[in-house]
Amino acid sequence: MTTMPAFNEVRVDPPDWPRRIADTDGAQVIVGGPGTGKTEFLVRRALALLDERSIDPGALLVLSFGRRGVADLRERIRTGLQRSVSQTDVTTFHAFAARVLELRAVDRGWAQPPEVLTGPEQVALVHSLLTEADPRRFSPAFREVLSTSTFAAEVTDFVLRCREQLLAPASLAAVCATRAEWRGLAEFVARYDAQLRASSRIDYGTLLAEAVRAVEAEPDGIVSQLTHVLVDEYQDTTPAQARLLRAITGAGAHLTVAADPYQSIYSFRGASVHNVVNFATEFGDADHPARRLVLTTSFRTPRAVLDAAVRVTAGGELPGAAGPVEPAAGEGRVDVHRFDQETEEAEWIAAEVLRLHLEEGIAYSDIAVFVRSKRRFLPDLSRALARRG
Repeated sequence: MTTMPAFNEVRVDPPDWPRRIADTDGAQVIVGGPGTGKTEFLVRRALALLDERSIDPGALLVLSFGRRGVADLRERIRTGLQRSVSQTDVTTFHAFAARVLELRAVDRGWAQPPEVLTGPEQVALVHSLLTEADPRRFSPAFREVLSTSTFAAEVTDFVLRCREQLLAPASLAAVCATRAEWRGLAEFVARYDAQLRASSRIDYGTLLAEAVRAVEAEPDGIVSQLTHVLVDEYQDTTPAQARLLRAITGAGAHLTVAADPYQSIYSFRGASVHNVVNFATEFGDADHPARRLVLTTSFRTPRAVLDAAVRVTAGGELPGAAGPVEPAAGEGRVDVHRFDQETEEAEWIAAEVLRLHLEEGIAYSDIAVFVRSKRRFLPDLSRALARRG
């Protein structure tokens, strides 16, 4: 029986940072709780590679989950180098995948590099195909709703989940055969794929799947120039994104990822916290075990806030988590208030901002308000603030 590779784990205190940052070889996962500097560690490693070791800027690939994260990484690296980072690829997984497919679209059977569908465009295409479909090919439970927008959105999500799991047509058909309510879905996905190719369009999930297969088929011709790959927010990656990393680094590049399982918020989009847990198995072996560097100290989160976070997550330790973190200096405080409606909440926040300013002398520029959705909450909050000048 094959022995599963184990992590070579090291706890990294702040004084140890320079030595650990400079040790860039192999596969490493940087794990830390809130405020421990995971992204800063990656930025400093990028600077060490580009400035101190003077590697070719085109040999470094820096990936993050979203465009905002990428913009932040690019600016921090540029500021640290005090020069342009245009030759270094700092990008999202999807943007990287798009460039791969642009190079290999014809080889992958596309007439030309496909145009990427937006989310609403993908739902509209699925809706159109479902409206034209023969209801008898589907489960009786869904025949009456085939032409509805709600069912189109559900099927679109199903397609994305299939892509994130990299299910081949035969595998998808086998899975669908085990569930009566999934009758007709494998056949529909095949029709959907044919329509994408016929119109030279592609969705984000299929884009990743195609890039994975392209790199796996020809790593020497696509990513052979890469020597180091850095990935932020690894806890938010999907199985397809993890496999893309395996394909990229299989040609010999050194890989460093940063993650905190407690910050994984995109499981509803297919993200898998198990990518962090399985890192040693996926990227290490007996001869070259993966390393796990645990950042021990929070630079911004005081004890009261950390303790509150622990209480909120009292359901148990997530696999792959960093464990206890040494808090930052300072007192800190967490208050919880409940409201019956968003307007009531907005009014309370605006009143509290005014109170802090008048009673405690805190400048407005030193007060921040975080909201889950600007579109939903910001209008009420803006009006409440405006009423108080």
